[in-house]
Amino acid sequence: DNYGNGAPYFHNAGTVVKANSTGTTTISIPFNNDAGILDTETGAIGFNQNNYYGQTVATLQFGLNGSSHSGQMRVAGNLNFDGILEANLTGGYAPKAGDLISLITYNSHAGVFNSLNLPALNSGLGWQVGYNATALQIGVVSNVNSTAQITVSVTDNSAHPLANVTVFAYMTNAAGSLYLNSVTDAGGHYSLNVSNGTWFVGLQGLPA
Repeated sequence: DNYGNGAPYFHNAGTVVKANSTGTTTISIPFNNDAGILDTETGAIGFNQNNYYGQTVATLQFGLNGSSHSGQMRVAGNLNFDGILEANLTGGYAPKAGDLISLITYNSHAGVFNSLNLPALNSGLGWQVGYNATALQIGVVSNVNSTAQITVSVTDNSAHPLANVTVFAYMTNAAGSLYLNSVTDAGGHYSLNVSNGTWFVGLQGLPA
């Protein structure tokens, strides 16, 4: 597409995926991610001109394969966060406490993601999203010492317990977003160790 002065730009209302390549794919025209999906499974997608990337209610997806081999996005200029952050595990990566992954680099930033959809972790672990001065990072943290719990049961419309349903909870704020998950037991029960804050709770893997 083109601006009114004839300069080209890309308007993404669908899905753009980078996969099967570990190098950097550089985009040198304005890229408007308007309710679209930008998925970096491997390597990096770079926007090398100041403020050439913008998004409105977009979804950013990343393949996670440790601190050195995860997908990454590189933005010259300012990045205004909104929309959804999603990720999936690749290459047999098994997250452990202390892992830290840089997903997005930028010169400056504003806002936060509206919601998170991150991979399930082992019991006692959670994801922490950090909006740092020049990079967005996700780390694996322990939450075993949290003093409060979200505890409830999941049932169907007939009050029968639902087992093996993934329950996730996240909080979003500028200081650091947390994402936790658990799986219901045979009685449909689950518990999540949480800190003080406003938590959003959802379900995955409900039977059809």
